[in-house]
Amino acid sequence: LKAPVIIRPLEDIFVQEGSNKILEVEIEAYPKPMIEWFLNSKIIDESYAIQTYFDGRLAILKFNDAQIEQQGEYRCRAINEGGSAETRCNVVIVKEENLANDEISKIPKFIEKMQNIKMKDEGEALTLKCKVNGEPEPEIRWLLNGKTITQDDRIRIRTFGDGVCILEIIQLTADLCGTYTAIAHNIYGDAHANAEVSLETIDLSMKTIKEPFFVVEPTRDLVVEEGKVLRIICDIDGKPQPKGKI
Repeated sequence: LKAPVIIRPLEDIFVQEGSNKILEVEIEAYPKPMIEWFLNSKIIDESYAIQTYFDGRLAILKFNDAQIEQQGEYRCRAINEGGSAETRCNVVIVKEENLANDEISKIPKFIEKMQNIKMKDEGEALTLKCKVNGEPEPEIRWLLNGKTITQDDRIRIRTFGDGVCILEIIQLTADLCGTYTAIAHNIYGDAHANAEVSLETIDLSMKTIKEPFFVVEPTRDLVVEEGKVLRIICDIDGKPQPKGKI
């Protein structure tokens, strides 16, 4: 049993009106905690405008088409049998005309994007490389099929002072194939870059079939007041396009 611990807390941010933006919190806990999000002390009801998901370690709140009324103090709380932990930040929604040119130039932007890679055999090494600009220097997060990647003996992650970001796979295996995403984040915004990594042997044997996976996972634990509308939102990818059932 381990009570939730906030490894990476929320940070105050500016969000351009009408843009998409994510808030991220990294959490360690066992068993997997329930996540609650609040805006100005009121629990947030999921909708298209604000979506949340949690992969067991990374809690994300995503703004779609951010609006002025969504600004305020955001709080993320993690709860399990061992206890609870929370983190807060202030989100300021600004109109584009109010953003100074120098602020716009500080938003992260990928100036070199990753290339899709198809390898012939398992066991080969490969490198994904991209380059990002932004001030202050953006923090880089990596995902594989929507799941947070942590460095281990099979994957090395490096970020250099000139904005170059590298993910190295020491020996490619089938379970390391899929969609890789680099997320660059600083106080002014974020940017994403994607690349597909695949094996020719898998493509031939499966005829380009891709097992369904969650790009955005549904929230697993929800607290809903009686009489309130309940929305469960997720984003699924796969080939052929998968069908969902509740």
